Amino acid sequence: MDPSQAFSMRVDDREASSPVLAALRRHPEFQIQVERLPVGDYLIDDSLLFERKTLMDLAASIKDGRLFAQAERLASAGPRGALILEGTAKDLTESRMRREAIQGALVTLTLFFGLPLLRARDPDESARLMLFAARQHRSFARGAIPRHGKRPRGKARLQSHILQGLPRIGPERAKRLIEHFGSIEAVIAADAEALTAVPGIGDAVAESIRWAVREIPTGIYSPTFPSWSRTMAQGAIKKVVLAYSGGLDTSVILKWLQEEYGCEVVTFTADIGQGEELEPARAKATAAGVKEIYIDDLREEFVRDFVFPMFRANAIYEGEYLLGTSIARPLIGKRLIEIAAETGADAISHGATGKGNDQVRFELTAYALNPDIKIIAPWREWDLLSREKLMDYAASRGIAVEMKRDGTKSPYSMDANLLHISYEGYDLEDPWVEPGADMWRWSVAPEDAPDQPTLIELMFERGDCVGIDGQRMSPAEVLAELNRIGGANGIGRSDIVENRYVGMKSRGCYETPGGTILLKAHRAMESLTLDREAAHLKDELMPRYASLVYNGYWFAPERLMLQAAIDATQEVVNGVVRLRLYKGNVMVVGRKSETNSLFDASIATFEEDAGAYDQKDATGFIRLNALRLRVAGRKGRC
Repeated sequence: MDPSQAFSMRVDDREASSPVLAALRRHPEFQIQVERLPVGDYLIDDSLLFERKTLMDLAASIKDGRLFAQAERLASAGPRGALILEGTAKDLTESRMRREAIQGALVTLTLFFGLPLLRARDPDESARLMLFAARQHRSFARGAIPRHGKRPRGKARLQSHILQGLPRIGPERAKRLIEHFGSIEAVIAADAEALTAVPGIGDAVAESIRWAVREIPTGIYSPTFPSWSRTMAQGAIKKVVLAYSGGLDTSVILKWLQEEYGCEVVTFTADIGQGEELEPARAKATAAGVKEIYIDDLREEFVRDFVFPMFRANAIYEGEYLLGTSIARPLIGKRLIEIAAETGADAISHGATGKGNDQVRFELTAYALNPDIKIIAPWREWDLLSREKLMDYAASRGIAVEMKRDGTKSPYSMDANLLHISYEGYDLEDPWVEPGADMWRWSVAPEDAPDQPTLIELMFERGDCVGIDGQRMSPAEVLAELNRIGGANGIGRSDIVENRYVGMKSRGCYETPGGTILLKAHRAMESLTLDREAAHLKDELMPRYASLVYNGYWFAPERLMLQAAIDATQEVVNGVVRLRLYKGNVMVVGRKSETNSLFDASIATFEEDAGAYDQKDATGFIRLNALRLRVAGRKGRC
């Protein structure tokens, strides 16, 4: 046979011992090369891709969940995919798989994944089927492909029908694309960034669309896809590190990553003082097939390197929010990047939604620390755009999740760490509704707090609290103890409507008992030890610093610059502050610094100062400062 007329056959090296490969070698029309394929078992002319399964393997892959993950990869690959089912009815009988389960799987593969199913009795017939397919493919490539059946009536239905020919575009995504762009022409012309502006079209789907319109220049079907291997190599993600809590969102994401990307997932769970047992997350990850599981105790690093530097700045966002969630994200993002480097992962993933701030915080951190890292944000790609849909997805795949709050509503979305616990969603989505008393977890209601006040003393060194009531503690121990004391006294509750970085307003409730006490005490210590102008300049810079933290710019040059200036002021913030805690209130009742106090009682006294301060000096001071006001007053401008 003329070699130029032969079919190129690339066989996955995991099929090297298969009798099908031996049967293929008996057909001189195939030029065979064995190598590792990213998807499928047999690739003909870079255009037809086959996954071959014996019926026994089909039954096993239904049981262990591999089948639909493989089907998704096969259906979304560039070449046309098909599944060859090899074996006899006897094989199915021996598998002891229920007939209904087999039928359900076949319906899903054909109707919902759009995969053709080809039946073969044995390896020889499987080889012949692929040869027939190769010949038909080449024959059709010489002319137009006949399209049978009635065309959809109406322009909108026809447009939807056409768009559904693109990879990973079903009826819902097709509808959204048309509604957003207005025409098929605009969809085809759109770049990836414009496509991702459509709800449900994430980076991966957008790239699939761009790939299709770039690489299929002559209509819906083209006989060859010359850059498929290159595209797959560039886009393939082999291992991803997932920020994993074991809750609803990240449990669904773990399964979704395995199915959608077909990649290995490394889970990372951070212990930053959320007060939950973390070993169940390990058990869940193990049950999901995860081999590399990280559960890291980051409590000391969190408070020492993130919370304390922020409190040196007295940072508070929009006058109320103590940034409890915001300050945890750069630490988690930093550790994600470190684990990716340790495990050789080429991507990270998180469970932040496309509406919130956390997506920005995680990803700005990641790109600052590794500019070339790939990031998978499932909420910007999938169609599971409500908590109810997540619940349904989890139930359909046997993913265990916490019980709902009641039969119809989802529970609050909560985030906790050593600094705070937050509550969003559920009835809080109406800013007029008062939170229920049973929502709060860390603190008693102020009216139920003890009738006797609690007195405590906080020790400061270089702006950081290093002990309570004369007992030195580590940073994490300090914050944990202040949370305990503050919560018992009804301190730290807040109900806020804040402005998210992405542009919307959001209502959240927070408990920050330790942080509330710490901020009050730190400002009291600064009031005694800082120079007036240094203190005032800090206060001017604070809103900018708080916005940088809130918006995710922890590792940005401007935040680092501000931190260096702030830390320089803290060298003198040393001493002790005494506080009275009573029914939700924090009152400063004393402060002292043996080494750095700028308070001079001999000058400040209302009694005889023995000449320490000459009150006559005030006359010239006032006249000089009044000069511009007197000039303006004479001109009638005051």
